[in-house]
Amino acid sequence: MQSRRPNAQQQPDASSSASTTALSSHRNNNHQNKSSKTLSWKQWLMQVIRSLAKVILWPLKYFLQLTFPSCDTDGLSAAASAKATLKFCNYMQQQSTINNEQLWATNGFAHAKQQAAEQSKLILLVLHSPLSPDSTTFCHSHLHQPQLQSFASHSQILPLGLDVHTGQGAQLASVLQASAFPLLALLQPNLNATTSSSASLTILFRAEGESLMSLCNSNIHGQGNATTTTATSANTLHTYLQLALTRHETMVAEAIARRMDRAQDVALRQAQDDEYQETLRLDREKQALAAEKALEQRMEEQSRVNEEQAQRNVIQQAKQLVGDEPAQGGCMVRFVLPSGTKLNRRFATDATIKVLKAYLTVYCYENDITMGIIGLSTSFPRKTYNEENEQQLTLEEAGLTGQAVLMVQDLDA
Repeated sequence: MQSRRPNAQQQPDASSSASTTALSSHRNNNHQNKSSKTLSWKQWLMQVIRSLAKVILWPLKYFLQLTFPSCDTDGLSAAASAKATLKFCNYMQQQSTINNEQLWATNGFAHAKQQAAEQSKLILLVLHSPLSPDSTTFCHSHLHQPQLQSFASHSQILPLGLDVHTGQGAQLASVLQASAFPLLALLQPNLNATTSSSASLTILFRAEGESLMSLCNSNIHGQGNATTTTATSANTLHTYLQLALTRHETMVAEAIARRMDRAQDVALRQAQDDEYQETLRLDREKQALAAEKALEQRMEEQSRVNEEQAQRNVIQQAKQLVGDEPAQGGCMVRFVLPSGTKLNRRFATDATIKVLKAYLTVYCYENDITMGIIGLSTSFPRKTYNEENEQQLTLEEAGLTGQAVLMVQDLDA
């Protein structure tokens, strides 16, 4: 009974826990359903708002497209930039009866920047706004003056004009932080740039709006330090531009001098390196020749040692073959050398022709007489002992008994 009571108590606890879990799961499902319904309702409302906004703003979009239509000068592509510069050229042509269309660049700002970097030129940039009366006056009157025309035609000047309502013009106006128009600037490329594509631009001169117009309308007449307004003197703008050009030409000359110095340094270092490499090559050749010569000397020395050793072996064998001279008996042989020297020596009767030649070999070696293959012969009767099969003949078999005279010949001579 006591063992059953705990089981009876555990059963109500398990059922209570299961009912609690089921209730919690039901509440979570209800909360998720409400959240999904709320989210779906919000998405539907946003979709309705977007649709109404499109319907309401469509007339405004259509009106803006009609009022400000897009054109081929919008954007910063090479083609759009070229058309923007060509548009300014056409505008300048309409403002003057002089044909100066070729004076202004027509290939766009990027091309002008690259050309200026390659040729070390200054970009004479003009930003024109048709909505500005000063800009119209500047383009109509001042840009056509002979002084500015002559300055723009200089070989170191690359004139470029743009309308600020084009994509390229608006971009340059933003970069130059233009606040009024017209804007005139002299842009100098980096003279030390290694490539034209990476060349940056430096502003040597910049004027805009009323300040630019005042420079165009004022004149400088050189009388000491006095400045007077005169119709015949050069205007201040042209003077400033000329000063900037002079400074640019000086900087170009200095850059060219630096490049020449660097080129000379590079050529000198290259020449020194070539000379060093040539010297190194000659040293290596000398070392190789010395090593080869040393090897040849060692081989010659080894060959000489081997030959001397072989000769000593031959002499030693010849001495052993000859043996001692008998005191009596045998045959007394007189050798007559090629030089006329006569040698007398007694040999046993059983000594062979080979023993006679061995004796002569030892004698020539000990007396420093050069002798090749030794030949023996008798004068009367005429007989030679040079054949291979005759070397083992004894003196008795060769007919050399008692006393004999043998003529010695050098068969290698």
